[in-house]
Amino acid sequence: MLYIQNRILIFSLLFLITFSISEKSFSQTDTTEKRFQIGFVPQYIIYHGLRIDFEPLIKQGKQSLQFSPQFFYDENDIYYSNNPTYDENEQLYEKLVGYGIGLRHKIYTQFVKDQKWLVYITYGGEYTHFTMDYKSWEWVEYTEEGLNYYDYELITVKQNTDRIRVDISMGIQFNYVENMFLDFYLGAGGVYSINNMNPKSAKPILKDGMYDYAYTGIYIPVGFRFGLRF
Repeated sequence: MLYIQNRILIFSLLFLITFSISEKSFSQTDTTEKRFQIGFVPQYIIYHGLRIDFEPLIKQGKQSLQFSPQFFYDENDIYYSNNPTYDENEQLYEKLVGYGIGLRHKIYTQFVKDQKWLVYITYGGEYTHFTMDYKSWEWVEYTEEGLNYYDYELITVKQNTDRIRVDISMGIQFNYVENMFLDFYLGAGGVYSINNMNPKSAKPILKDGMYDYAYTGIYIPVGFRFGLRF
């Protein structure tokens, strides 16, 4: 996974460099009406995810609908102590798999000549499902010679989490390079997560931070996108 993340980061840097160089050399006006955008959100890499925005333009390019499939995957090799008093809550998960979809409506509120940059407001939400495997010390029941016993064992726990986000953001999109765009945004929203674990049993590392997989509360959508326009 680290290999893939490094390659995506390199691709992102190359895109930004290309955008910067092309912006200085591109002098012709692009008069072609754009009907579709595909955007990539690189900050999702930090959380072992991949998000791609498919964005058909409507209302003569003054609005758009944004469909955002998301995928997450990560694995960790973790050492576990044989001491039951060891605080395993500080450990990471062993495996993470996630998938989801987002839907947002974008309204462009300000245009400049030739649409070189655009100001917009976007609102909507997304749903994501995560499955996380990790080790936890638990009481396990077993039967021996007709009698029931309990043993304190380190077992694999599977935590399933459903996360819902709703948000509203404001952003600015730069279209200085033909068929390419760069987009910065900032907003506010809320998150609600449901999981199959007792709240006290769920790992703090998965739910304490604003952008964690099982977090519930207020969050701030902030970041940038880049992509292609057709």
